[in-house]
Amino acid sequence: MKNITLFLIMLGFFLTTSAQYNSAPTAESKSLASVSPTNTNLKETSKIAGVTAASSDSYNSLYTKVEGVSGRQNSLPILNQPADFIVCDDSDESIDGVASFDLTSIDSEVTTDTDIAVTYYTSQTDADNGTGALKSPHSSSGETIFIRAENTVTGLFDTTSFKLQVNILPLAVFDKQFKYSVAPNATIPNTIGIAPTNFIAADVTVNWYLDGNLISGSEGLTLNTVLQEGEYSAEIIFNATGCMNTITAFITLLQDSMFPQGISPGVSPGQNDNFDLSSFDVTQIKIFNRNGTLVYSKKNYTNEWQGQTNDGEELPVGTYFYTIQYEYEGSTKTHSAWVYINR
Repeated sequence: MKNITLFLIMLGFFLTTSAQYNSAPTAESKSLASVSPTNTNLKETSKIAGVTAASSDSYNSLYTKVEGVSGRQNSLPILNQPADFIVCDDSDESIDGVASFDLTSIDSEVTTDTDIAVTYYTSQTDADNGTGALKSPHSSSGETIFIRAENTVTGLFDTTSFKLQVNILPLAVFDKQFKYSVAPNATIPNTIGIAPTNFIAADVTVNWYLDGNLISGSEGLTLNTVLQEGEYSAEIIFNATGCMNTITAFITLLQDSMFPQGISPGVSPGQNDNFDLSSFDVTQIKIFNRNGTLVYSKKNYTNEWQGQTNDGEELPVGTYFYTIQYEYEGSTKTHSAWVYINR
C-alpha cells in the first residue's frame, strides 16, 4: 500500500512539471527569468543581443533561448532623449549649407553610464543591426540621426533619434552707392552701408565696428559717422536664430582724389570759385606757374585762393603747381599736385 501511494505522488509531480513546460523546444531552452507568470500576453521581441523568444497568448507556451547572457539582468539601457543638434552654416568655416557636427558631443546627453556604448546611424535599420556607424565629426545639410546605446556587458541595446539642422547666415555686401574713403581731418562724416541678400532690416540686428572696436550707438543697415580711415565691419545677427555673419570694408584716406584739380572763378558764380582745402588742416600752401615762379603762398590756408597772385592780380587760364603741408593724426604731411584755372 505504501508503494502504491509513493507511485501516485511521483506520478502527480511528473504530470505537473510536464504541464508547465508543455511543448518545450529543447533541453537547452530556459524560461525568461524576468517574465512574471501573470503576464499572459507578451508579443514584442526584446532588443537583447543573443536572445531569441517565442511567444503566444499563454505563459505556459513562452520559451526563451538565452545565449551567453544567462543570469544577467534582462533590462534595456536607459536613454535620455537628446535635443535636436542645431548649428549655423559657418560651423565648418564655409558658407555652403553644409555644417560639421561633432556627434560625440551628444554622448553625455544620451547617457552617462560608462558601460553604455553610444553610436550613430543614418537609418533605424542600421541602428538596430549595429552596422554602418557614422564617424564624428559628420558633415550634413540636415537629417535625422539614429542612436544605438548598447550595454557592453550584457549586450542589451535601445535606440532613439534626433535631428541635425543647419541654419542659414545673414548674407550681405557693402552697398556700392556709398563712398568708402575720407579726407584727412574730415569734419563732415561720410555714410557707408550694407545691401542685404537674404533678409530685410527687421530680421536682423547690426553692430558696427572700427578696427575691432564697437562703435557705440551704431545700429541699422547704414553707418553715418565715418570720419577716419580704417577697417569697418558690420556684424549681422538673425534675430530668430542668433546666426551671425560679419562683413568688412576698408575706408581709405583720400589724398589726390580729394584735392581739387581745377577752379573756375566767375564762370558759374558760387560754384567752384575757390581752391577749397578746408577738409585738410593746411599749415602752408605755395603755388607756382609753369615756369616754376612762386605766384601765391599762405599759411594756415583754407579756401582763399581764387586764381590770384599774392598781390591780388588775376592769373591767366592755365595749369599751376602747388605744394602744401597739412597736419594729420599728429604728424605733418606734404602733398604736391597741379590745379587748372578756367575762366
